[in-house]
Amino acid sequence: MPLKPSFGDRVAGPVVSLYNNAERSVLKWLARILMPFPGGQWVARMLARLLKLRRGVKRITKDLDQESSRRVGAAITASWEHGASAAFDDLGMAGTIIGRGQSDRLTREVFARIAATHPRIGAWAEQVFRQAIDAGSDPALSEAERAAAVQRILDQAAEPGVTGYTDPHGRRHNLVSYVETTVRAASTFAEVEAYISTLSSQGHDLVVVSDVPQACKLCRPFEGQVLSITGASGARTASDSFGRSVTVTVYASIAEARARGLWHPGCRHVVSVWTADSPLPPTDSAPDEGAYRAQQRQRYLERQVRGRQRVADVAQSPQTERAARRRLVDAQNQLEREPSFMAGAGGSGDGSTASRPNSLIPPSPFDSATTNAEVAQLLQRLHGINVEGFETPGVTLDTAQEIARGVHDMLTKYPQGEIETVAIRDFRQLLDPSFEPDRIFGMTTGKKTPDGRLAGKDLMINAMHAADPAYMQSQIEAAIASGLFPPEFAARPVYSTVVHEYGHVMEFATGRRKKLRNEAEDILDTHWRQNNPIQPGERQGQWDLRYKQWRAQLSGYSFVDSNHGPLDPGEALASSFADVEILGDRASDPAKVLHRVLVERSQQRGRP
Repeated sequence: MPLKPSFGDRVAGPVVSLYNNAERSVLKWLARILMPFPGGQWVARMLARLLKLRRGVKRITKDLDQESSRRVGAAITASWEHGASAAFDDLGMAGTIIGRGQSDRLTREVFARIAATHPRIGAWAEQVFRQAIDAGSDPALSEAERAAAVQRILDQAAEPGVTGYTDPHGRRHNLVSYVETTVRAASTFAEVEAYISTLSSQGHDLVVVSDVPQACKLCRPFEGQVLSITGASGARTASDSFGRSVTVTVYASIAEARARGLWHPGCRHVVSVWTADSPLPPTDSAPDEGAYRAQQRQRYLERQVRGRQRVADVAQSPQTERAARRRLVDAQNQLEREPSFMAGAGGSGDGSTASRPNSLIPPSPFDSATTNAEVAQLLQRLHGINVEGFETPGVTLDTAQEIARGVHDMLTKYPQGEIETVAIRDFRQLLDPSFEPDRIFGMTTGKKTPDGRLAGKDLMINAMHAADPAYMQSQIEAAIASGLFPPEFAARPVYSTVVHEYGHVMEFATGRRKKLRNEAEDILDTHWRQNNPIQPGERQGQWDLRYKQWRAQLSGYSFVDSNHGPLDPGEALASSFADVEILGDRASDPAKVLHRVLVERSQQRGRP
């Protein structure tokens, strides 16, 4: 397991998605605070909301402080362990990872640099808020003209995101790109530092720098050169396994190479131990200008998707939201059609459906992926969410693709649903044994928004099922036999589970989950009364029985017991959502009622 220049991309993902979601939360809160209202004294009434804006942003950044520290620590620790393990592999030996204290110090340093960005978030939000008030302050403006002026300011701010960050090299970034660059650079530093520390502890002093396609002018002089860990310079002579002398000239020390620009942010160079038996540098694939251009274009399209996603987040009317969503979908479709530069690792990149053994599964952007990591990275790029656990032992490519298809389909169709993380997790570590975690397929958690409401956070699939497709299939079929799920779920058990969990995400998206659950039974009762009046000569008891029979068409998972007695409102809403999404017109009438209410309420935007 030699050092790989792409490892930092993977460990940076959870941190990047955290800040992407935080940025979107700030924009949504800003848009909510600036929501138009009728009546006079517009400027004074808007300025009265400034304190509320500050409180909301402060709450977002406080949550960011806590979670960012954990994710940065996980990224640096993983990079350090990867570097040390690579050194032991290159030496052909086993050993104990050293330097944990150094890894912890690096974590604290990186988090301090990232946390220093947080005050700028509040200042930026307040700046946009004041610009919007200035744009709408002209008393001659009609309400429609004022709303349009505020929307323009929000769109202009959302497209680039939270800006105003400059890295040590003077390059300007928005919040997410700054965090991404910082964590990737720190991950590379941790890998290399752990690698050379391990080599040094085993008596080795020399390393050789890799040869990377399209190297920049800062790094190119170091390619293939031998560096010293301790800093000793000059010629070195060593004997190989056959007793032959091999002489090498040390080009520079590790410290000097760093000072001259090697391992700058975005650098793809790595090192390997130099020995007389292995004097040549590690090489990457041959230079491919076309692949490089494709990679740059893909990253451009990813930035475009994120920008249009932010613009859609600040839409203040159904009309502007529809227009923004169309532009977002266009960008996502363009990214989907773009051949992935990851396809060189074995994927075809041609959109083939070879990995869709079930002909009932519609084409998706994940079909040509050849590894679970590719699936996770593409899902993260398309929707800016954190993806965890896809490489859990036992999780097949088909399972990873089905999870990604479900999340992608639902987020595309119902973008009002919020998810920060999609994960495969071991529910035995999350739940008390009394909850019988082996019987739970998925779970969705929520978070508090700045105004105290709940929103979706993590959509999780139980690793016990995801890592054992045969077991999951048998459990789904047993649930179908018990009447808990419709028979159609058996064809795509993983996908159906994801859609069911997204039903819970939609509950959170209403902003009033508890209220909706309390009203679920009344919603069904009201619909029945309005559409099924008591017939002439029909007794009340007969009419009540007809209602119960109609209500019993809901999936069995919608009820507290198997007798279709009391409704379990949360599961009734999620099950109804899944039934309609999977069955379409064949879903039951009461399921369609709850699905429609869930979608309608999640689309409504309340005023602050």
